[in-house]
Amino acid sequence: MDTVKLTVLATVTPTACTPIPVNGGVIDFGTIPASSLSVSRMTMLQPQDTALTVSCDAPTSFAVRFIDNRKPSVVSSGQPDQEFGLGSSRGKGIRHYLISPSRFLADSKIADEVRSRDGGASWDGAVGLALVEGSLYSFAPSGTLSPGTYQNATIDL
Repeated sequence: MDTVKLTVLATVTPTACTPIPVNGGVIDFGTIPASSLSVSRMTMLQPQDTALTVSCDAPTSFAVRFIDNRKPSVVSSGQPDQEFGLGSSRGKGIRHYLISPSRFLADSKIADEVRSRDGGASWDGAVGLALVEGSLYSFAPSGTLSPGTYQNATIDL
């Protein structure tokens, strides 16, 4: 009996995903006259809609983390983990804004929003809540709390 040695070679590459913010991630309120802003209380501006799409080269499970690059400028109203800074003027913070997702769409189907506050070890439903800075957000099949695998997903914000 003859023997033959068979060698199998392969290169495994991880799935790549690209985040694509609508309008480059810019929300423009235009010119806001200083006289329309209150010095003593929060001034509510008109809500603005935007979206973040994540496009992957193959179906995969992924999460999105929102990080505030202006955190020191937050003038808190009591929910500091949900408030994102607007920047500073003359060394003083200009209050904050909230990000509230309204719809999670994964591979053209409505998906459930799930959130992890412990780096992905556990997940909970976070429907309708303002985003918490540093938490992970993902897309789950309807009625579940575990992230699913998707190729394209969009969060309406």
